[in-house]
Amino acid sequence: MRLQALFILLLWPVNAVAQNAEWHSDRCSNGRPLYQLASCTWMLESGSVPGAALDQVGWTIFLNRGGAYQSLGRLDEALLDFDEAIALNPRNPLLYHVRATLHYEMSNLEFAINDLDEAIRLNPSDPSLFSNRAIVHADSGDLSKAIRDYNEAVRLDPTNPTFYRNRGTTYLRFGRFGAAVNDFNEVLRLDSTDVDSLNNRGMAFLNLREFHAAKSDFETAISLSDQPGELQINLALTLIVLPDLRDPQRAIEILNGVSVDSHDPNRRAILAIAYALAGRELDTVREFEALMRLVPDSARNLQQWLMNEGFFEGLVDGQFNDETRESLQVCLRTGCEVGDLLLDMLIR
Repeated sequence: MRLQALFILLLWPVNAVAQNAEWHSDRCSNGRPLYQLASCTWMLESGSVPGAALDQVGWTIFLNRGGAYQSLGRLDEALLDFDEAIALNPRNPLLYHVRATLHYEMSNLEFAINDLDEAIRLNPSDPSLFSNRAIVHADSGDLSKAIRDYNEAVRLDPTNPTFYRNRGTTYLRFGRFGAAVNDFNEVLRLDSTDVDSLNNRGMAFLNLREFHAAKSDFETAISLSDQPGELQINLALTLIVLPDLRDPQRAIEILNGVSVDSHDPNRRAILAIAYALAGRELDTVREFEALMRLVPDSARNLQQWLMNEGFFEGLVDGQFNDETRESLQVCLRTGCEVGDLLLDMLIR
């Protein structure tokens, strides 16, 4: 979350010092971060800006230098400059909004909320303030406050798809799948090519067990995206979750062609299940081994399930050994339906 700062350019008498000041003023407002940092610092320390003028516009210099520090990852120094800007102009809601984004980046969620509270008090008609406060409330785990703020953002600007998208993503995150679908419907009414909303609505449909609708959303999103890796993984999942859609071989082809990190655990998990459903025993074992090296918790889940089924106790500290491998192969050969059962674990 990043804001564009407001810049004020000063007009100076035409002389050598003034021309230098104008040049630094321009770079302080619009330069690259390192140039911006140097010029803003020059303006604050050179004495070339008259004291009365500095009192009036110094907040913009601190704001711009703080933004440069933030871009360079020097967050503590950015915070000091934003504090100075607010001290000089304490009734400007933009400054509290900007400092809130920095607190959010620094994971100071309580301070971010406090600044957004003040920004909203000063400017209660700005929907972006409510939307950003909702993001912080959601990250703090407070769904009700997040939704309340998103509702206010939507009320203030009902034509902005970002607010519906963000609210829908929050509903999705907290398991309110029907409400999420409604919000993504609204986004897609406003912009039918929104890939993220198609993908997220597909995930909501998947969790609602509306698999055909999920498949349609993933396929549409893939056709619109120039980076479809995650979408292809989600589509592959839909191809193995429902008997009348089940096509593990196509899912395997999709997953083996996905341009994502080969160590992606979601891809590995779904590929292992697809191989199991396709009856490809050795490939299934290989993928489970790879998955369990990546995500030890999956190894413990598999171990617990197989122990409950009486198949084996050979998995030790998330590592395959010969007994583990043989037990899984026996399980697959004897029709233990490991694919279906682990698939149920994955999507429940």
